[in-house]
Amino acid sequence: MAERVAQRHDQGGGLVEAGQRGRQVDDPPRRGHRGPRLSGVVGPHRRLMCRACHWRMQSRLERENALVLDTVQAALGLISVPMRAISVQVTPERVILHFALRERNADVDEDIVDVLADLEALQDGPMRMEATVHVGAPDSSWAGRAGRFVYWAKEADSAS
Repeated sequence: MAERVAQRHDQGGGLVEAGQRGRQVDDPPRRGHRGPRLSGVVGPHRRLMCRACHWRMQSRLERENALVLDTVQAALGLISVPMRAISVQVTPERVILHFALRERNADVDEDIVDVLADLEALQDGPMRMEATVHVGAPDSSWAGRAGRFVYWAKEADSAS
């Protein structure tokens, strides 16, 4: 089986193999694709494509699910008592992590920065990430209500 090496994509930082649902490497680039076309096919049903193109080809729900799981992994060990809730909002341009806090202090700010750094490290390529902080209950005034919840602290029972 002859293999040809595909060119690296300038923006994506590497190549991934796509299953049969991936587009042919020699197809014309899709609208908005800014890198060089990839040359080469490996195996009868395998295609190489850049990670950025693979990311764009995934469905919105698949991308959002992957980012939610990555956020849970990034937050492991960093959720402290002052954190009330965390949600993830995925837009085509960026990922926004929303934090609802009981109180804001230097330790919590450091934990938020660590969650963002760990989440960025779990991604295949560069991605724009932001964090919003809300001090108070995660009620209807919290912007994180628009995102997917990854953590919600159980409030202390007032009867005890």
